[in-house]
Amino acid sequence: MTVPVHQTILVVDVAGYSAAERTTTDVTDLKKGLHHALKTAFDGSGVPWDQVRVEGCGDGYFVLVPGRFGKSVFVERFPALLAEAVRVHNARHRRQAHMQLRMALHAGEVAYGEHGVTSPAINKTFSLVNAQVLRKALAESGGVLALAVSSWFFDEVVRPSAMANAASYRRVRTRTISDVAWIARPDDPYSPKKLRGTRKLRFW
Repeated sequence: MTVPVHQTILVVDVAGYSAAERTTTDVTDLKKGLHHALKTAFDGSGVPWDQVRVEGCGDGYFVLVPGRFGKSVFVERFPALLAEAVRVHNARHRRQAHMQLRMALHAGEVAYGEHGVTSPAINKTFSLVNAQVLRKALAESGGVLALAVSSWFFDEVVRPSAMANAASYRRVRTRTISDVAWIARPDDPYSPKKLRGTRKLRFW
């Protein structure tokens, strides 16, 4: 029997990946560009790309990060590095190969087996990245990245961090998960709001 291990779970998707205007060359460039952008952000954050488990999932990637690596880097340095790498990609490619990204973060126990990995926490992370409120946040953004974190990740990682700018996150409910989540736009941030406690915060 496989003993589950605690992992940071990251999922990232390209918005509009299957748009009719994109050619095979465009989506190939997108996939290569996203892979390069993620590797750049991981290595630049001090989490070596070759130390994480990476799986392609159609229009994005699914990454499991071992527990020995701190979680705070993924809401401190990583988003800015990823957004910058995306902007570099966009500057080098035609418009149809440009990308905006949705990214979700959660953490939990993950079971490894001969048929792959499984975990309710993984399912929840995919629900976050596909949530309509995150899609809307990105569509309304002037930036290239919208980030959703679970309520657990916000309370345990974002809120205690002096560098994560917790006040720029917005609390939301989604139709795909039962609890609240938090959304940020790292390269087009919401105006800071005073965090006064979960019950008093406005729902968006």
